[in-house]
Amino acid sequence: MPKKKKRLGVVKGGGRTYLPRLEKALYRLIVLLIAVLLVYLGYHWISSWLFSYRLQMETAEPGSLRSYVDVEGLVSRDEEVMHAPRSGVFVKSGPAGERISVGEKAGTLFKEQGDNRETFPDSGFLNGSLPGDKNYAAVISRLENGVRHPYSEGSMAELFPSLDLTTFKPGVLSYRVDGMEAYGPGNYPYNYLPASNTAVEGLEGGGEKPAENGSRIEVTQGDPLFKIVRGWEWYFSAALDGDTGKKVAEKERMDLEFAFGQGKEVEGEIVDISRPEGKDRYYFTFSIDRELEGYTEVRRAVARLYYREHEGVLVPEESLVELEGEKGVYINRGGVVNYKPVEILYSREGVYVVEGPAPYSMVITTPGLVEEGQRLE
Repeated sequence: MPKKKKRLGVVKGGGRTYLPRLEKALYRLIVLLIAVLLVYLGYHWISSWLFSYRLQMETAEPGSLRSYVDVEGLVSRDEEVMHAPRSGVFVKSGPAGERISVGEKAGTLFKEQGDNRETFPDSGFLNGSLPGDKNYAAVISRLENGVRHPYSEGSMAELFPSLDLTTFKPGVLSYRVDGMEAYGPGNYPYNYLPASNTAVEGLEGGGEKPAENGSRIEVTQGDPLFKIVRGWEWYFSAALDGDTGKKVAEKERMDLEFAFGQGKEVEGEIVDISRPEGKDRYYFTFSIDRELEGYTEVRRAVARLYYREHEGVLVPEESLVELEGEKGVYINRGGVVNYKPVEILYSREGVYVVEGPAPYSMVITTPGLVEEGQRLE
């Protein structure tokens, strides 16, 4: 009898592959090892990236910084004042602050109301009081306030005799008269400097200008009306105590920066030095032959004296480390960290002038991340 054929069918297995246990274990192990390797490589790459990101370096460039001191002092010039030849009302009309020649009009002096004299004296030059005189100071104070006169300039010209006052010497015309015009070449105002050390902090807001007389002022005979600042040379006098004063006094010339000078520097030559016996205090005067805007108007001023220059290699403060009691820096030399001792010459505002590293070395500014001999990958 013929055998019955069996019908073959598909057994549903859910898409799963059945492997012996050993093969399954090896498969899992391989997958785990690959995962560990990927994690390790990723960690190493991320760590290197983070280290490179955190590691900071700068080029140690050659350069210099200057020692300076800010000091308050007095400006003096070669000045000559014209005084009122008689009483009256003085009206300004000259180009204040500009250089003018002899004979240019500086103002008009109108005859005082009630004065029966028809003419003015020919000579307008009178000797004023000495600087610092209390009476002179009172005159200056009165002139600063000006006057409200009942007549206009036009009506005064019609009603009262007048005299045009002209400049008597060439120079810069100024109406700022403060009683210290007698000081100048060879006569310096040390007595007017503060009794204590005049070093100050910073140039901002330093110094002051003498007050300017009103545009129309009532004057009496002998009152100062205007002045002429002659020549191009001017002077700055100041005083400093102790070691800083000694260092400044040892120099012949240096650069100065004035608060009113809009950041410009001028060279000053020390033309006078004095030191009272028994006192650690130095008085000195600089001669300056370069014009600065406003120098003819300022009397009390603040100046920055650059008295010494320090040259070397410039490194930031954060790059410095201390090992075994000495200061140094880490530098990147061909991908390897090397420690280099330094000698600090000077520092200001987080920048140090040092000797030790070669110019243009790559200085590591995050020294806490590295150590001597470490390779930088």
